[in-house]
Amino acid sequence: MKHPFILDLMFISLLVSPLTALHAGWDLSKAETRVDSDTKNSVVAGTIANFKRYDPGLEAFFERAYGYTG
Repeated sequence: MKHPFILDLMFISLLVSPLTALHAGWDLSKAETRVDSDTKNSVVAGTIANFKRYDPGLEAFFERAYGYTG
C-alpha cells in the first residue's frame, strides 16, 4: 500500500525539526561570563531609563509589573 506523499513529508519534517534546535546559536563553549552579563544588564537599564524619560506612563507599568524581560 502506498502512503500519500504529504504524509512522507510530514514524517520527514518531524524527524528533521529537532535538528534545527541544535543550530539555534547557543554555544556551550562560549558560555556567557559575568562581565558579559553585567554589560548587558547596564545596557538594558539604560534603555529602560530612556523609555521612561520619553514616556512617563511606562513608570506605572514597571511599578505594577510582576516581571519583565530585562
